[in-house]
Amino acid sequence: MLTGNLLRVRVTRSNISPQLISPTSPKNLERSRQLLDMFAIAQQEEQSRQDIDAWIAELSALDVDHKIFKGFAKVLLDRAEFIEPILPIENPPTAAEVRQKVFSLAVKKGPFSGFSRHGTSLSKQDIFAQVAAEYGCTQQDISQYLYSDLRTMQKMRSLKGFSQPHLLIHRYNLALCQAIVLRACSLEISLSKMDPKWLRYLFRLIKFHKLMFFLEQEGETLKLTLDGPQSLFQQSTRYGMQMALFLPGLLLVPTPWSIKGVIQWKKRKKHFALDQEAGIKSHYQERGVWRSNAETVFEERFRQKETGWDISEGELIKLSGQRILQPDFTLQKGKKKVHLEIVGFWRKSQLKNLIADCPKNVFLLVSKRLSGDKGKIPKTLEKRIVYFAEVIPVAKVLEMISPTKK
Repeated sequence: MLTGNLLRVRVTRSNISPQLISPTSPKNLERSRQLLDMFAIAQQEEQSRQDIDAWIAELSALDVDHKIFKGFAKVLLDRAEFIEPILPIENPPTAAEVRQKVFSLAVKKGPFSGFSRHGTSLSKQDIFAQVAAEYGCTQQDISQYLYSDLRTMQKMRSLKGFSQPHLLIHRYNLALCQAIVLRACSLEISLSKMDPKWLRYLFRLIKFHKLMFFLEQEGETLKLTLDGPQSLFQQSTRYGMQMALFLPGLLLVPTPWSIKGVIQWKKRKKHFALDQEAGIKSHYQERGVWRSNAETVFEERFRQKETGWDISEGELIKLSGQRILQPDFTLQKGKKKVHLEIVGFWRKSQLKNLIADCPKNVFLLVSKRLSGDKGKIPKTLEKRIVYFAEVIPVAKVLEMISPTKK
C-alpha cells in the first residue's frame, strides 16, 4: 500500500481524487518493465533491502515523475518475500552471537584499524578472518552476516503476483485508492441489480473484514454505508487497513458501482468519489466463501455438541425502513428460531442501534478486542450480547438463547 509521501492526488477546496495513471501509456509501461527487470535481477542475486533501496533512490532521481516510479517500487516491495541470511555452516549462530564474538575479539586484540598499515596494526579483516576460522566459514561470510538480523540486510527471495507490466500499473492505481480509503470518515457504496449470490458474497466480504456497516435496498439498488477509520476513537489504524483490504474484493462484484465518501485530509474533510468508469482492476480471485476464523471455529464447536438446535447459514432479515441484514447463523429448535450476528469492529452507538432495529430473536456475538471507543454497553442490552476474545463460547451462546428459568 502506498505511504503518504507517495500519494498523487488532486485536492480542491472541497474534493479529493486520485491521480490515476493509464495502463496503456508507453511511458508507464516502460517504467513498469524496467522495475520488473530490476527486481528479477535482485531476486536472482538475492540482493538486500538496503541494496534495492539504494538503486531505487538512484533510478527515481532520474525520473521526472519520481513519485510514480517510487510508487511502483513500493507495490513491488510489498509483494516481495525477504529472508534473513544464515551462515553456510551446520547449526549456525545468531547474528547477535557473531557480533559479540567479533566485538569481544576486537577489544581484546585492539587497537585496530579499518585496514592494516605497514603491518603495525590489526585490521577488521583480520578480526573477521579469526572469527571465520573458528566457525569454519569465510571472512566474507562473517562480514555479510554481522548485521544480518537487521531488516535492511534481509535478502530478496521471491516476488509474487506480477507477470506483465500493465498488471503492476493496475495494482498501483488500486494501491493509490486504498491509501485514500485509509483516511476515510465514511463511505457510501451504491451497487445495482444485485444477484442473490453476489449479495451473500458482499455480506461475507464485509464481515470477513469486520467492518461497521448497514445496508439498504431500494428497488434494484443496494446502498452500503461503511464507517471509516477516522470515525473511531481507537483501533483506527487496524480498522483502516481492513477497509483498504475490502476494496479489491468489492471490485469483483459484477455490477455497476459507485463510491462517495468523506476523507480526512490533513486537518480538513474532503469529498471523495469513484466509480467503475475509473477502470480500477482487482487482483483478488473470487473465492466463493469469505469466513472469519471465529465463525468457522464456532460452527465446528457448536456441531460437536448435542444441543437440539439445528445450525445453518443466516437467513436474510429485513430491518426498519429499507435496511437488511444477513446474520452469520440461523438456529432452529422445533418452532423456535434465533439468529446470531458476529460483530467485528464496533462502537457503543452502533450496537445500541443494531439491537434497537433487529427483531428480538437476533443476538450479537461481540469481540472484546475490536472496540472502537471507550465505555461499557448498558446492562439493559447485554442480555442479547455474548462477548468473546478469540473463540466464541458455545455454552454462553446457548445460555443466552435458551435462558434457564429461575
